[in-house]
Amino acid sequence: MEELRLALYAEGTTDEQFLPSILQRTCEQLIAKHNQTAVNVVDPRIIARKKNIANRDESILQAAREAIDFHILVIHADADSYSQEKALKERFQPGYELVKLSNEQVCKYLVPVVPIYMTEAWLLADNDALRKVIGTNMKVHELGLVQKARLIEADSNPKQTLKNIVQKAYANRSRRHQQVDLGILYRSLGRVIRLEQLENLKAYNQFVHDLTATLKKLALIP
Repeated sequence: MEELRLALYAEGTTDEQFLPSILQRTCEQLIAKHNQTAVNVVDPRIIARKKNIANRDESILQAAREAIDFHILVIHADADSYSQEKALKERFQPGYELVKLSNEQVCKYLVPVVPIYMTEAWLLADNDALRKVIGTNMKVHELGLVQKARLIEADSNPKQTLKNIVQKAYANRSRRHQQVDLGILYRSLGRVIRLEQLENLKAYNQFVHDLTATLKKLALIP
């Protein structure tokens, strides 16, 4: 069986908790959609940020060096605005150009993943999954959750929105049980959030489009 090996270079530790499962599951879904049953998607490898490299472009090039044995290197960058274009132009494209021009042994297949504002917007895409992972029976409106994707991606601070939701869900618990391990929360949601709910988000659909094109270049899907 052929293996598909993914690497991820992400901006923060919580992104590293949430995104790997999303990347793996999305690849598995695309491969299944194209009936490529002989391809196994290996657990993505995290490429850690190097603290001694301040320049993001050089950091992406270094990540590509470390991902030489991987088919695809996914580069995460939060848009920090409602538009992905600026983030792609400033935080992905220069590093991508360095990789393309490099004569070194590097992974040449880079795919951007750019959530609108922040990755936390994706965590808010599936109300049922979020409520289950938090462990609450509170209603959607009681928690302040929204149903429409356009409202999720219009939220300029989804990280704070997520914190507010967790605080509301845990308000009646003892102080000791109000402490939330965000790593577990992000990791658990990455495993159970429904991809069809993410498909309501513009940023996720763009990622799927770019990933599909790259899998075709690699001849892993027709």
